[in-house]
Amino acid sequence: MLIADRFFVADRRVVDLASGDSVRLDYVRLPPDGAMAAWTDRCATLVERDRLIDYGVLDAGRAFEVRRQGRSPRSQPAPVLDAAVHQVTDLLDSAALGHPRIIRLQPMEPPVRASTLRVILRHARQRGFVPLSLDLLLAASEGIPARVRREVGTILRTRHVLIVDAPGPQREMAAPAAGRALKPRCRVATARLVISLGAITARPNMLLVGPLVGGAQPGIACCGLEGSECRNCEAGRMPPPLGAALPR
Repeated sequence: MLIADRFFVADRRVVDLASGDSVRLDYVRLPPDGAMAAWTDRCATLVERDRLIDYGVLDAGRAFEVRRQGRSPRSQPAPVLDAAVHQVTDLLDSAALGHPRIIRLQPMEPPVRASTLRVILRHARQRGFVPLSLDLLLAASEGIPARVRREVGTILRTRHVLIVDAPGPQREMAAPAAGRALKPRCRVATARLVISLGAITARPNMLLVGPLVGGAQPGIACCGLEGSECRNCEAGRMPPPLGAALPR
């Protein structure tokens, strides 16, 4: 079951399709009209403090709040780069069939990038675009529940998607802690992803590419060969296992 065009509930697990992470989904009673503004302001503040991922109204009597699993970090509010938000929302609002686009975020400090990305993803799903993590898409044929894998394929066939290739703070911190660096990415293969989706559907899908992080290049991971293009790019095919994830 897909909640709010972003969170997939499968086997007692809730997966944030924008990151591939397991999250906590809480259903709450919709506040009365007089308290609605206060609830919205409270949730917006929690999003800025990175203690809430997303929130919104589900139906006439229910709302939802989504948090990370475990204890949320306590941090000062990080400013949102409004120019970056407007850049993306303008393109979302002007989306046209047969015109996929690639959007690159400008460099910004990690806390600002994280808060800005949270706002962008919220705007995207409110406009009918399902935010879908590139890492989740690359792993769609392995390592994730079958129901989530099938849902990814259904979304690619039937919905507008905003593919997110912007590693967040959790991924940045997890890689060094595990003794590994973020994998390099291949720009050419990234562009071919959008082209491949365009050959399958005329939907105005978009790819959101984050700024460089720690020397890593946003985009699809290449085969590791040195040079400007990897063997997959030179052969004109998508890096595996992405091909298996794309609908036919």
